[in-house]
Amino acid sequence: LIEKHISGPNVPEQVYTYSYDGLGEGYEAQDESRWDIGPGWNAKYAPPAPNYKIVTVNEPGGTQNVHTFGRDRDINEGQLFRVETRRNGSVYKIVQNQYLSTAEVANQPFPDWMGSSGDEFADRLPNSNRPLKSVVTTQDNATFNRSLNSFDALVRPLNVSKWSSGTQSDRSRNDSSEYHDDLALWVLGQTKKEI
Repeated sequence: LIEKHISGPNVPEQVYTYSYDGLGEGYEAQDESRWDIGPGWNAKYAPPAPNYKIVTVNEPGGTQNVHTFGRDRDINEGQLFRVETRRNGSVYKIVQNQYLSTAEVANQPFPDWMGSSGDEFADRLPNSNRPLKSVVTTQDNATFNRSLNSFDALVRPLNVSKWSSGTQSDRSRNDSSEYHDDLALWVLGQTKKEI
């Protein structure tokens, strides 16, 4: 996608433009015994992780959003790590995301991954449970934090801490959620209680 045009009756055309950087190969673990790759291929040619790709979206009003995604197969492919919003050449907002790592998932009540594409060589990350564990937003000389502290077996957050600037003990709040699921009717995720 390079451009997106939006228009309609009595609506002036709005044009969004897109640019991309860092689209080279990410780290991809290889079976070095395969004849078509040969021993030592990874060490010689694969860039060390982490690797990122940048997608820049220029909006019609002049706002520019710079998205930073992971691009390492089985590690961070497609995860959104950062969004930097600029106006008139100045950064006015930064959002930074952190996800649970493979090691952290081992201690969670949900499975490491679910399902399979059926392709043994496919990237496993799209089928992996790697939820957000924290979001930090910086805007107007203030920092807003959100920490997802616990999850249930369906990877839904049960407890979330929120605070601005300073430390978690300053001006913080904890939100807890309970969910109602009716497995017989396949009704999942209804909010039962929020505290």
